[in-house]
Amino acid sequence: MYDLEYNNSIALLYDSEFKSFSEDKWRNLKVGSIIKVNKNDILPADIIVLRSSNENGFCYLSTANLDG
Repeated sequence: MYDLEYNNSIALLYDSEFKSFSEDKWRNLKVGSIIKVNKNDILPADIIVLRSSNENGFCYLSTANLDG
């Protein structure tokens, strides 16, 4: 997937005013934005995981796209 496709794909962005998640394009995210990531979502490498829904709290990431 190319940058243009990623930037136009949909992310679930947290809206603190309404205390809920809404769909927005990746290109509209800013530093500090909180997003919800679902299982098997493809993401950019520059995010920080704050919480996992896994019962043991683990988060598994594949770096296949970075590895070449």
